[in-house]
Amino acid sequence: MKKISIAIPAWEYFGLGYGKLNYSFQQIAKQTFGDFEVIVSDHSKDNNIEDLCKKWGNKFDIIYYRNEENRGSSAYNFNKAIELCNGEWIKFLCQDDYLRDENALQITNNLLNKDYNWVATGYIHTDEEGNFFNYHAPSLNPQLYVINTIGTPSCITIRNVNPMLKMDTNLLYAFDCEFYWRFMTKYGPPNLTTDVTVVNYLWKYSLTNQILNNELLKEENKYILEKHGIKYGKNKTS
Repeated sequence: MKKISIAIPAWEYFGLGYGKLNYSFQQIAKQTFGDFEVIVSDHSKDNNIEDLCKKWGNKFDIIYYRNEENRGSSAYNFNKAIELCNGEWIKFLCQDDYLRDENALQITNNLLNKDYNWVATGYIHTDEEGNFFNYHAPSLNPQLYVINTIGTPSCITIRNVNPMLKMDTNLLYAFDCEFYWRFMTKYGPPNLTTDVTVVNYLWKYSLTNQILNNELLKEENKYILEKHGIKYGKNKTS
């Protein structure tokens, strides 16, 4: 069993998915920490991501799965990737994000201990011109179920617990913070660090820029509050 499974949900990404994932693999191959496997759950309709995984299969352990169900659901694709992980710990990594440098997994590994069941690290954003900006340090807040101060799933590593929770496939955008809330409620708060391990790519095809609008945010917040039996008056985003 590997120490860390890197769970990557993938798809064509408007023809750019191959290039994004290839760069992420380049960063993974540089890691000083070597006790890991890579799990790719692929929603693509073509073979490009599968071919890429075969290409990199001689560099590190890759488990590839062609996920033909519920295409377009990031939550579902994450769930399948998580399901296939064999490691003691599961590190999420969005397809268009990447590990910051060769020490990223080692920094993450140093934070994994018996006192916590998940870890959230710092990260920095980049744009299509390669500029770095907007450093983010994860933090908790009483309304984590709708106010995501933890950040991108790419900064998260969870213990491969049993039973494993699933991300809510009824959510298109806020599935991550709602998952964090439930995971924290069941398995305790995360080990937080300001150390940067991940680069979060903000570009025209990122999930935020593709689907996020005020109406969707209101609908999803309402759904989450009703799901957890939280009164609207206690939530300042209502």
